Amino acid sequence: MEVFAAKDSSGVVVNVLLSAPRRCGLRQADTLRVDGLRMQAMGRRSVLPVELPDLKPASRIDLLALANSGRTLTVAEFSPLGMYDAYTLNVEIVR
Repeated sequence: MEVFAAKDSSGVVVNVLLSAPRRCGLRQADTLRVDGLRMQAMGRRSVLPVELPDLKPASRIDLLALANSGRTLTVAEFSPLGMYDAYTLNVEIVR
């Protein structure tokens, strides 16, 4: 999984995309919780059994900016043939 941030000319985060492998399990989630450098998939306020890699510090900063702006995270699932599915998740930062 990789986090991509789109920034404007002044360096402010405009949007964030999380690329994920096809059928990674995030489709059942409604929220992505970020606790330090750990990500957790949440569905109906419960942790889902989805293995997610640790975040890079720069990616955490981008997700924090996205959460503070109130926008949702775009998730794109990819297969070897291209994009398979796309959806949005809320982002929750545990401070």
